[in-house]
Amino acid sequence: MKEFLSFIRFGICIFTSFLALTGYMLFNQTGIIAVFVMLESFLLCASVYSYNNITDKEEDLRNRKRINRYVTGGGLDISVMLGGLGLIFSSFLSLSSFVISLTFLLTGFAYSRFRIKKYCAIKNLYTALLIVQIFFLGTMRTGFDWMMIVYSGFFFTMILVGSLISDLRDYEGDMDTGFKTIPVVTSKRFSKIFIYFLIFGMLSLVTVFWVRDLIIFLPLGTLTAVYLSRDKYKTAHLFGSMGFIIMPMWLII
Repeated sequence: MKEFLSFIRFGICIFTSFLALTGYMLFNQTGIIAVFVMLESFLLCASVYSYNNITDKEEDLRNRKRINRYVTGGGLDISVMLGGLGLIFSSFLSLSSFVISLTFLLTGFAYSRFRIKKYCAIKNLYTALLIVQIFFLGTMRTGFDWMMIVYSGFFFTMILVGSLISDLRDYEGDMDTGFKTIPVVTSKRFSKIFIYFLIFGMLSLVTVFWVRDLIIFLPLGTLTAVYLSRDKYKTAHLFGSMGFIIMPMWLII
């Protein structure tokens, strides 16, 4: 079970499920549909990231010193099955949900298949755009609202921050394999400064315009920057992601 949860990147799946739930709660009345939105998002994310594990086995061996056994033992069948289940769930919700789900799967599989990770900066932007689609899955039962753009812009930036912190964490492995991530091409110092700029830029906007729904990110974003300054990349990433998990509870409060 531990190997399977690692194979589907369980932590990221939970993260995206709560991101979809946040989108649903912001623009819909709460109801049982929220559970299906979370399940759909979990399955789609598990499909995309398990396939990513299959295509990234060389890098994982260098960065984590091991390969998940599902990568070489029927993993592709599992990835396809999870994606199919996610699409089935989405088809029961709405046509727009199905379209967004299909787009997420196609762009997610394309990321791994065509090795987008090799292209500096494009990889980070692509990842943020990929995951922010999950936010729109949660909003799919309502008409268009301009605030969707505001929230998605904020989430896009914070997901981008998480992606850059992950690059800092995997700096040595990426150097060995020749992947041109932003920290590798520029430097760790420049990458940190850029991340600080993104974090405090977003938090300043939240404060100035007092976007109450996003206030929970103020202390967590600050802690992310603090631990980043201490080179505690895993802890910084944890606090950066925690806001997405806590936000549905914050909205209820």
